[in-house]
Amino acid sequence: MQRPLVTLTCSFVLLHLHAQVPANGRRIGYLMNTAEDGNTGAALGLAEAACVEGAHKTLLWSAVQPAIGTWDAGELMALDLLNLQSAVQSVPRSLQIAVTNTARNEVPAELNGYPYDHPAMVAAFTVFLDTLFAHIPDMPLVYLNIGMESDIMWGGDALQYQRFGNFLAQVIPHAKQRYQALHGTDLSVGTTMTWAGLTNPVSAALCQGLNAGLDHISLTYYGVVFGFTVKPPGQVIPDLDALMALYPGNKPVVVQECGYPTSVHNASSEALQSQFISAMFTAWDNHWSRIPYLSVSMLTDVDSTTALALADYYGLMTTPYVEFHRTLGLRTWPGSGALKPAYETLLCELRDRGFCTTTCTASVPDGTDEEPAYRVVVDPAAGVVRVITAPGPSRPVRVHAADGRVVARGRTGEPVPLGTMATGVLLLEVEGLGVRRFMLD
Repeated sequence: MQRPLVTLTCSFVLLHLHAQVPANGRRIGYLMNTAEDGNTGAALGLAEAACVEGAHKTLLWSAVQPAIGTWDAGELMALDLLNLQSAVQSVPRSLQIAVTNTARNEVPAELNGYPYDHPAMVAAFTVFLDTLFAHIPDMPLVYLNIGMESDIMWGGDALQYQRFGNFLAQVIPHAKQRYQALHGTDLSVGTTMTWAGLTNPVSAALCQGLNAGLDHISLTYYGVVFGFTVKPPGQVIPDLDALMALYPGNKPVVVQECGYPTSVHNASSEALQSQFISAMFTAWDNHWSRIPYLSVSMLTDVDSTTALALADYYGLMTTPYVEFHRTLGLRTWPGSGALKPAYETLLCELRDRGFCTTTCTASVPDGTDEEPAYRVVVDPAAGVVRVITAPGPSRPVRVHAADGRVVARGRTGEPVPLGTMATGVLLLEVEGLGVRRFMLD
């Protein structure tokens, strides 16, 4: 939240400031995978404690329908089970159908090599949609995305974007019609690209053209660079700003997958992942009215065998890439899984914004009535506070409510907007300089 600050003596320009924005109807979802013990109830419990309103599910078209007229019985049974689970769990799904999947096409065998908009491709996918909805008639969907991270495979090949756009224009109306008949509500349909594909000059305009006729813009965001070492956790904030600048207007932006690995082989740690979760919420707050849904990928790490299989599927067997897949979870894999610090951070960020009634164990810093090595200037009328220190580098500032919630963040020397959740006795914490109480009526 940014606005001008007027005091009795001067004005300031607000830079890199943040006060929590309430949930305001936003939804958060998870890829709800289990730990080694396979306890789905425990996974659901962790997601429910974290305000889940969507569960991520990806289907490979070729896995469900390996060939024209051939259906995989196990995949269909899994869809039937998913339909039953949806009725019991009351958690809507965010469904990703992988016609394309990052670096490869996932179509029935006879259709390999066909243009996406070939009549046979369109006809086959229409039958696939009929079969899909016949097996999940009771499963509400938050969103449907057709095609997964296609920009990685297509690069700057304009013809592929055009043909896939033609394909979507023919199959999406059928998907909407089938869903409307089952649920009596509209279905929002898009296609998922990577953040890099949506913002890279080579493909950005092509992605814009493809997204123009869709209901929402869908993306994956993982805090890594080429080579799969991590970005600084706070980089998600300018990265999301850059994306939103390319998509002005009112069309919703859906973060279909968002994650950050913790392996040392990715130059990461559990502490950095925790920082990423906080920064992710800051980035989301900055664009809350445009981003109605964000899905954390994933709830739990996977085992080494699964990570190796994923790396092999995508055709990149480097250690950082394997570890990227293995350590994206908010808890570890062995046994029943051990929670990483990022999960607790997630609960606190959700609690602070009122996503649901949840608790976290964030500690309240010890306040003091003694004068710490800084001065606090409070402007109740404007709802801001400014911390003045001796000359030197700026320091992080956190404002806590009495129950430990962090209600605002900023830096010394800059005015920090407190927002509507900061009232009564507050604790102002300056990194390395201690804590002080102050009152805001």
